[in-house]
Amino acid sequence: MKKIFISHSSQNAWLIPRLLDLIAKVNPDTDVFCSSDADIDPGTDYKNEIYVNLEEADVFVAIISREFWESKYCIFEIGAAYQRYCSDERTVSIQPLLLPPLDKGNAFANTPMVQVQLADLTDARTLSLFFQKIGEPDGASRVEQYGLRISEFAAFVKRGVLAQTTLLAGANVNAYYDERPNAELPREHVVRCKNTGENAFRFEFHLAELAYMPTFASMAFECDDHINMREYLKYDRNAVLRFTVNNLGNALKSITTELKDGRDNHVYRALEHELCKGENPICIQLSAMDHKPLEDISQICFVLHPDAMNALDGEIEVRGIEVAFGDESLLGESGDA
Repeated sequence: MKKIFISHSSQNAWLIPRLLDLIAKVNPDTDVFCSSDADIDPGTDYKNEIYVNLEEADVFVAIISREFWESKYCIFEIGAAYQRYCSDERTVSIQPLLLPPLDKGNAFANTPMVQVQLADLTDARTLSLFFQKIGEPDGASRVEQYGLRISEFAAFVKRGVLAQTTLLAGANVNAYYDERPNAELPREHVVRCKNTGENAFRFEFHLAELAYMPTFASMAFECDDHINMREYLKYDRNAVLRFTVNNLGNALKSITTELKDGRDNHVYRALEHELCKGENPICIQLSAMDHKPLEDISQICFVLHPDAMNALDGEIEVRGIEVAFGDESLLGESGDA
């Protein structure tokens, strides 16, 4: 019987039940130890139990993610496995599985394992190769038998990665208005924005102080790494772009969301939303925009127009900007993958 040790961060535990299920199907003759799923008796030395299982493992499987490298237990486990791998007997096979958004170029950077090849958990082809490696001599035929389930698992992991992705990670937020050359007032005196918390942003506007009426004021999120929103639709046709606008002081009658694509920040879609005073949850169905430009969103802008204002001076807060799936039970029970 082949003994497999699975090392992973607790933050990536949502994918483990389905992975264990697939391993059992592809190679029923395995004994799998996974610290998050292990039946360790009360009073047992937990660290020693992990070390014993590491020493006995024929295959060491590591879920390599950003969170993996933040866990001292994961670093200890892969270090111990690599030490066995480098021994004269090479008594363990190391099979790393990459979990995006970490990429292959950074997975083992600055480690002795920099040349080790990884299977991508979101790629059915490389996953099939991984399952062949942990299988018995007839593993290839069993992998072929369960090829559809492997593809479904890869899609499940990709969907999970997208569900946990911070949409505007790395984006720069700036305030703009229809500013004329040689403006008498500094821009930050007329419009300004700031981050007020996790995924929450305050936008202040003071248009009444201008000697002319501008055509717009906006808070713009500029994404150096362009966002592929169309990708979400591969996994859920009900995916939505959602956020909440807090119409502080009831300064606005409506707000317009502009999605700009990579063609010189061309406005791909402009959608107006009526606002009431206070909290305004807003959902935008992505399926209504299922076209090529949705793959290359370079800016998300929240635009104010003077004819949609109750007052030319005011402020709003926009928070919780994300793409969400219609079925948010993704990280719950494993189901029968």
